[in-house]
Amino acid sequence: MEKRRIAILDNDLAYTNMLLNYVRTSEYRTKMIVKIFTEPGMLEEPDSFDLILAGSDLLPEQIPSAIPVASLVDEPVTADNAELKIYRFQPLNQLFSQLTAIMMERPNPWRLAGGEEAEPSLISVYSAVGGGGKTALAVHLAATLAFQGSKVFYLSLETVCSIPYFPRQPEKRSFERMLYYLQAESPYIQSKLEQYKSIDPVSKVEYLDPCESMEEMEGMTEQDTQRLLWLLKQSDYDYVIIDGDSAMHTRAMASLMASDRILWLIEDELNHLTKTKQVYERFRLEAGKSVTEGKLPEVSFILNKYTGSLVNDIGGFGFPLFGHLPYVPDWSSLHSASQLFADNSYRVQLMRWLTKLAPEARGEEMTC
Repeated sequence: MEKRRIAILDNDLAYTNMLLNYVRTSEYRTKMIVKIFTEPGMLEEPDSFDLILAGSDLLPEQIPSAIPVASLVDEPVTADNAELKIYRFQPLNQLFSQLTAIMMERPNPWRLAGGEEAEPSLISVYSAVGGGGKTALAVHLAATLAFQGSKVFYLSLETVCSIPYFPRQPEKRSFERMLYYLQAESPYIQSKLEQYKSIDPVSKVEYLDPCESMEEMEGMTEQDTQRLLWLLKQSDYDYVIIDGDSAMHTRAMASLMASDRILWLIEDELNHLTKTKQVYERFRLEAGKSVTEGKLPEVSFILNKYTGSLVNDIGGFGFPLFGHLPYVPDWSSLHSASQLFADNSYRVQLMRWLTKLAPEARGEEMTC
């Protein structure tokens, strides 16, 4: 994809240099080309830019109307319809997310997009039994892939959200707002994703804050889920990690069917295996009714809380193992999300079979 071009008109060189340095050292270095100008007369061929950002005293004249022009302002902007005013002193990741949203909503007709990029791999983490370690795996998987250099989006579709593993901004209500625009079939939905997503400062995983309203999650339809996942498929991520809900309702089924691979957690416990077998048989039945082109998502069974030996005949239940994850005693009574990242044994084991998550890695079976 061709990089977007931004012209910045501002005579505060310390500030513009800070913007340039941020672009050079952040994810935006592969997405944007930023040019700095200190006077409007220096801006030549303005139609070669996707956006012009200017200090309020340097707003250019005679710019083609199709090119968005945003003004840098010194006071926070709170009005929903003031998207062409950019608060100068906000965090830079938020500032550039706003700029990206503007360019998506108002593309320059003289600027053509480049070639197509590969779609991200959608990986769902699922467990038929609640409390099976699903969110712990999803969060670790997202963070590990990001640490290895991939661009990763984490999406929680749980009806009742878990403890916050990534920083949350409850007042932002990002998931609820995205759900509104999805249901309204807004033409600006892609720019809204840029506006409402967050980035974990440590792992660099991108995400939407989980929905705080059980009622709104229960009202999220199969079509809403499909639209959201389609939107993420069109974005420039390498992986989308879906933390699904254990209940096999339409939202959960839609997310599983849209996935390239399902990491299905099981435990070496008779009641857990019995329930999982029933749910898996129902999943295969429902999937067989709705599958298109004869293709089912790849299901990979992960043995969780493995202690070094097996009590039950897991293969006899029809679950060939793709990998296993260790039992971590300290997680039996969590008091903070940071506990999840304090034990390296879990991530080490995860990394041992992580290379098999590539789309071409199919049908592997392991023994414990």
